[in-house]
Amino acid sequence: MKTIFLRFTDRAEALALLGAAGLTVAPRTETETETGPALPPLIMTAAGPVYPDLVFGTGIVALPTGALDGDGQPILAPADGCHVNLLAPDGWPLPGPIAGKVVTPDSPVCVFVG
Repeated sequence: MKTIFLRFTDRAEALALLGAAGLTVAPRTETETETGPALPPLIMTAAGPVYPDLVFGTGIVALPTGALDGDGQPILAPADGCHVNLLAPDGWPLPGPIAGKVVTPDSPVCVFVG
């Protein structure tokens, strides 16, 4: 399995382009709708499961600004875009609609455990 890091303009674009790439949203139960992940597992037809992570449930990544608050803690500011990580099988061909959204973070702030 490999992690593919994606950055979209916003959540609407993320869902639209993931859908255009042939990924369909798996139905969620009522409990998952209330308490589960903001973006459910997506399954790509004939390619096996591809698991997305709408980073931090919002797609928003907060990065240090270099400034400190009154308590000496780093002040954070949101990075541009909606961030989605995909956990995909090795050799999975990246669909065209999302190919232009791949980014390579120097130090990813959110990764899959494993």
